[in-house]
Amino acid sequence: MTNTGSIPGTRRGVRLVADNYGDMHHIYVRGLTVHDVNGSDAVKEIGGITYNCIGDSKPSRFVDLHIEDNHIAHVDRSGIFGWSSHWVRSKWYPSLGVVIRGNVLDDIGGDGISNRCIA
Repeated sequence: MTNTGSIPGTRRGVRLVADNYGDMHHIYVRGLTVHDVNGSDAVKEIGGITYNCIGDSKPSRFVDLHIEDNHIAHVDRSGIFGWSSHWVRSKWYPSLGVVIRGNVLDDIGGDGISNRCIA
């Protein structure tokens, strides 16, 4: 998978979003090659593989999310990035059973792996 443009922008190779959904079960991202995603180094939430839990009307999270054995190369800002609007104590609803392993990351513009949506 690639996602390029003539100028850097808000781009991702793979984006998973739980938005006012509730619990998303058994999502597996395995064996992908994600490369040449020219994003912007100013925004952490873009890059190779991203996953987000958002929404105010129905708390949302991933339950049994696996990101495994992927190759991510030449992406701007983050290789693998997870974030949730439910991580603050007043909205606490963390993802459960998140597994990130066996991934190979090369030439990443910022953070390699950043996970901010689990307990």
